[in-house]
Amino acid sequence: MATEAERIRKKLIPIWIKVFGGIFIVMGVAVPILPIVTPLLGQPATYEMFGLRYVGSPFHPMALLISAIILSLSVSAYGLLFGKRWGLKACLATGYGGLIICLGTMAYSLAALSVLTLRLELIAQIPYLLKLHKVRPLWLGNEI
Repeated sequence: MATEAERIRKKLIPIWIKVFGGIFIVMGVAVPILPIVTPLLGQPATYEMFGLRYVGSPFHPMALLISAIILSLSVSAYGLLFGKRWGLKACLATGYGGLIICLGTMAYSLAALSVLTLRLELIAQIPYLLKLHKVRPLWLGNEI
């Protein structure tokens, strides 16, 4: 059962962040299912997040890295959506991590391929991080 503080924290989150958070939670649930389903379908597993992409075995290091990123996003989204005390800090950490990965993959594509690839994730991440910083004092209360 949610505490009063968790109920108050949940009200601080706008609907658009709740929608994206729900998507990340579903993706996190799918991560352990994908290695089981893809061999049965005879298809390679496809992983993509923040410009990192891999198609092939779900046990390849790149697939495991992308899976770990998705799982961390899922756990942090859970913490935020359910008003957990640690949820906002976790989302700030994964938000900035995603921002760094996006910028890194963009820089790599420019340096290695001479092509600037604008990651659409940035369009959502910047207002997302700004909103998290805006609600931070209310979320943490006297903990700051």
